[in-house]
This record gives sequence, C-alpha cells and structure tokens, in this order.
Amino acid sequence: MDYFLQKMTIFFSGINAVFVQTVNAALPSFGIRNPIRFDGGLEEIFVLIINFLTNIMFIIAPVMYLWAGFQYLTSAGDDKKIKSAKNTIIWTTIGVAIILIGEGIIYIIRSLLIL
Repeated sequence: MDYFLQKMTIFFSGINAVFVQTVNAALPSFGIRNPIRFDGGLEEIFVLIINFLTNIMFIIAPVMYLWAGFQYLTSAGDDKKIKSAKNTIIWTTIGVAIILIGEGIIYIIRSLLIL
C-alpha cells in the first residue's frame, strides 16, 4: 500500500508542477495602481470619489427600489409597512439625487475655474 501511495504522490506532484508552469505562463502581467499616490490635484480626488459613488449607486439604487416595491406589495394594508416602503423610495431617490448633483457640481466648478 505504501508503494502505491508513493507512486500516486509522485504522479500528482508532477502533474501539479506542469499545471503551475502552464498557468503561470498564460497569466497576463498587470500592475495595481496605488489609490493614494497620484499626480492629480484636488479635482482628481473629487472626481475619483464621485465616480466611485456613482458606480456604487447604479448597483444599490435598483436593488433598493425593488426592495421598496417588495415591501409595498407584501404590506397587506399595514400602515407601518407601507410607510416604511415609501420612506425607502424617498431616501433612495434623495441619495441618487445627491450623487448626481455632486457629479454636476464637479463639472460646474471645473468650468468656472478653467476659463
């Protein structure tokens, strides 16, 4: 039995070495950019933050609207659940508006400062 285990270990370790060499040769090389160090100024920081929040908003806002619709449909006439669903819709809309207004403010300030 020990002989069999030795041969199986040698066999699988040899396959593993070939597999690792093949995978390492096929992987593309890339670099990770440091988010703290960059050559831009304050404007670039705001643009990066607003772009990040906008991307997150496009994921979270539809989920929140669907959740509010689910709450409303399953409320069965309960005033507290209906109010909770309406508040979810209202606060999601306010959050989306704030993020979109923030993106617009960046472009307004840029156009005012760059004549």
